[in-house]
Amino acid sequence: MLDATTAVDRPDGATARMRRRGLPAAALHGDLITVDGGDHGTFGRGNTPLDDAVVTYLRTGQVGIDHVDQAPMP
Repeated sequence: MLDATTAVDRPDGATARMRRRGLPAAALHGDLITVDGGDHGTFGRGNTPLDDAVVTYLRTGQVGIDHVDQAPMP
């Protein structure tokens, strides 16, 4: 799980934005899974690794990943 001191190195510049914002997921005692590309709403749209991670979180409170690739285009 990320905490307020964790750096997430991303080639798209998200690291700096996340540091500036104080890692909002950590501030809310949550977890963050980044997705390369796609729309704002990605759950339930054919990205199996993401969907599985969200369902696992809802069932157990555990998150085993912090990044997934974009779902295949239809």
